[in-house]
Amino acid sequence: MTRAGSAPTRLAVLMVLFSIVALGLSFGSAALLDRDARRLRAGEAARFDMESLVEKLKGAADDPSAGPLLSAATGQIARYSGRASGRVVLFVPANKTAAPGSAIWPARLVPLKDDLLLLPDQSGEAVAVVRNLPAGRLLVARDVQATGPLRSSLVRYALVTAILLLSLSGIAAWLVGRLFSARIAELNTVCNAVEAGDVAARIPAVRGNDELALLSRHLNRMLAELERRIGDLRASSDRIAHDLRTPLARLGSRLSFMADLPAEQHAAQIASAQREIGDLIEAFNGLLDLREIETESGLVRLIFPLADAVEEAIELYEAVAEDQNGITIERRLGDVTIEAVPTLITRAVANLIDNALRASPTGGSVTVVVSRDGADAVVEVRDRGAGPPATVIRALDDDLGQVSSWGGHGIGLSIVSAVVRRHAGRFDLTRDGAETVASLRFPSVPAITG
Repeated sequence: MTRAGSAPTRLAVLMVLFSIVALGLSFGSAALLDRDARRLRAGEAARFDMESLVEKLKGAADDPSAGPLLSAATGQIARYSGRASGRVVLFVPANKTAAPGSAIWPARLVPLKDDLLLLPDQSGEAVAVVRNLPAGRLLVARDVQATGPLRSSLVRYALVTAILLLSLSGIAAWLVGRLFSARIAELNTVCNAVEAGDVAARIPAVRGNDELALLSRHLNRMLAELERRIGDLRASSDRIAHDLRTPLARLGSRLSFMADLPAEQHAAQIASAQREIGDLIEAFNGLLDLREIETESGLVRLIFPLADAVEEAIELYEAVAEDQNGITIERRLGDVTIEAVPTLITRAVANLIDNALRASPTGGSVTVVVSRDGADAVVEVRDRGAGPPATVIRALDDDLGQVSSWGGHGIGLSIVSAVVRRHAGRFDLTRDGAETVASLRFPSVPAITG
């Protein structure tokens, strides 16, 4: 049952009120039509009376000197018929002096339609016709009847129509309220389930494009994104546990081992412990970067050549790679434009280059390619290292946590995946013969010219 004051109840009340207003406007319009019809009928009767009277007084009506005669005749007609008969007959001679005993000419006549004039009166209203004769001015009027056929029909059908319209409005409001309540109940059920911890709960598929259907689809998309983020958080927790457990264990072992060593050997163990601490700090920094990418909403997207961001990533590692391991970075950078956050693209490509350098043998090479593939802008980082196991590559799209076991690619690849998701792109890690290929795809846009 719906509560008093709930949205369905208010909707039902509003529909009934709108029906009452519409019914009132309809009957008001019909009443105005009835009034105009009664006035026109009175006007037609006044015209008929005028033609009949002028026909009877034809000789006098055309005689300029017959004013007294016409005044007496119209006075006799007025006294004979009387206002009770619904007729008004007035005559004013050309010299504008009313004959003794004649009615006074009305002070106010309102134009109605064509030659018809409205004659207001305290006891009602009449419709008049005025003729200017050689002997004076003649007015014939008929009272407007208080009721007419249209009003009688309205009185007969008003109650039936009102009851029918209000009943249909009430039924429609009840049905709409029930449907509205049922769909709102579904939304509340899903919200309660999510509040209880079931982030996989979804609103049943709703067809149509009304507001509630659109709201349901938006909520489902929001819940899907929430579930994905929680899944990523769980995967990140697993990666944190895996990536930090080994260095911490090694660090603890070194500290325990130092207790049994002579003082002159402490320096080497301290240096090794510092390297372990550096790895931990690097892992924590990677986690902070991942959080920033996932949550930061104020980063501005720009339209820029993809090769510019890739070149910045190459410059970060080029000199160090060649000096320390003799690894060269080859570049084939094509001309393609994207709309993205430049710093994030540089960070993602830099992580791929870092992983490729770690996997490459001493004296090897890493190739970075920027190209266009249809509507996509593609970045490929190729190395000739051993690469990740095939099981890791197959599991990449489902669980990046499995990649943590492959030489430093764990959090770095999580950052790459987060950047790609933010730009509606795609990240692939494949094996092409002897090469490991990490590729990024982004939607390309036309370059800005001029």
